[in-house]
Amino acid sequence: MADPHELAFDDLFAIDRRVRVLAGEVAAAERAIARGEDEHPFDKPSRNVLSTLASWRELAARPVVALDEPLKAGVLRWVHAFLLARVSHARRLDLAERRREGDETGVGGVGYARALRGLVLGSNDGERVAAQREVVARRAAVFAAIDGRDELVAEAGRRSVGLVGTGARASRAHGQGEERRFEGEDACVEALRSASEGALAEASKRFRLDRDGVSVRPRNLAFFDGLLGRDAREGWPARHLEAWLADTFRELLRVRRPASITLPAVAGASSFVRLVGAFGGAWAEASVPAGTPFALAHEPLSFRPRVARVLFALTVAGEPFQRRALGLSGDELPAQLRALRRSLWQAVHVEVVRAEADRRGLRAGSREREELVEALFLGHLEAPVAAALTAPGDGFAFEVLLHGVNLATAARDALDEDWFRNPRAPEWFEEHVGSQFGPHPRLVDAPGTARLLARLLGDHYA
Repeated sequence: MADPHELAFDDLFAIDRRVRVLAGEVAAAERAIARGEDEHPFDKPSRNVLSTLASWRELAARPVVALDEPLKAGVLRWVHAFLLARVSHARRLDLAERRREGDETGVGGVGYARALRGLVLGSNDGERVAAQREVVARRAAVFAAIDGRDELVAEAGRRSVGLVGTGARASRAHGQGEERRFEGEDACVEALRSASEGALAEASKRFRLDRDGVSVRPRNLAFFDGLLGRDAREGWPARHLEAWLADTFRELLRVRRPASITLPAVAGASSFVRLVGAFGGAWAEASVPAGTPFALAHEPLSFRPRVARVLFALTVAGEPFQRRALGLSGDELPAQLRALRRSLWQAVHVEVVRAEADRRGLRAGSREREELVEALFLGHLEAPVAAALTAPGDGFAFEVLLHGVNLATAARDALDEDWFRNPRAPEWFEEHVGSQFGPHPRLVDAPGTARLLARLLGDHYA
């Protein structure tokens, strides 16, 4: 019988089965840590062996046949993720506690996360303004936890020196190697920001100013109303959302059915965009052929489902979707498309501003970051709220956006604008989405991405 404390390095499939089990245990431990419980997924030698630098190096050095190279790469990604989780366990417990302190009930009985939701989704302006005050009051503790997380990433990276990089922002998110930049990325960021600025001005005009151009509502509320797509009201289903998804994407569901998804509270058209995006992410996960090894079907950075979310979200703002899935026509169609596309351009602007601040290395709680993001929002958001909205994430969202835009363009070119009704769609996506294991997709045209996005969303703001 094989020793559970050792790895059979010549049997990738046996290692893959152990990776599957430990990945589930690590995910459960992360949820427990978030609840304040000291759960350690690496407290047994049989688990520890999958999270050591020695195991990573031994596996990396083992030659395999060409057919097994993708599986080897997938297993290596997971072993490295386990290594970083293990060496950072104690610090992550501390950071989780600091984050909870920032999100505990504050002045007026509302914690940070709830206050941020209240600012965006509140039922009236008075409630939202009160929530904004709480966001501003509580943000320092939350930003401190984010800064601590980033320090932890850097520290974990130093403790695992020698591991190969996994891509641009993924290298920061997982502490692997040097950060890789796309060729032409600076120009792409600038072009996307310039293209999306018009959406901010139109949202302000639509939701903040009266007919005489006089400001009658706070600028933050106007921005979020535009971001939520609250004026794109036509055609959305009032109930039976699962049935609506099943009918809209019936060609995709002929072959694979995704796991159930959480249905969002409806607060505007963006709720349906998120719903369709979540469906797309779940479908991408399910589109991997049955029997695929775990390390090929899943990867720590969840690259494939995140890219699919972008693709499906962009599809909602297309004329074929609005006509065929929602039944719109006549004058209501162009008005709805414009409102939806403005909402998506605003979302793009948020990610571009976050990426710009991250590229400059500005910390979450720094005055420099707050001043920069306020300037990049052109006065349409107050500095504390802009900083909260664009706080550093996992460092990977901008890369996901680039890939999603390029994939959406490829899908439209290969399958036509109503690709979601094309009988060839499942096969095409199994090849193109199902092949993207990790942060090295086939192609991404960074300099041309702004032009591609304008092509997908129209050039109203380009």
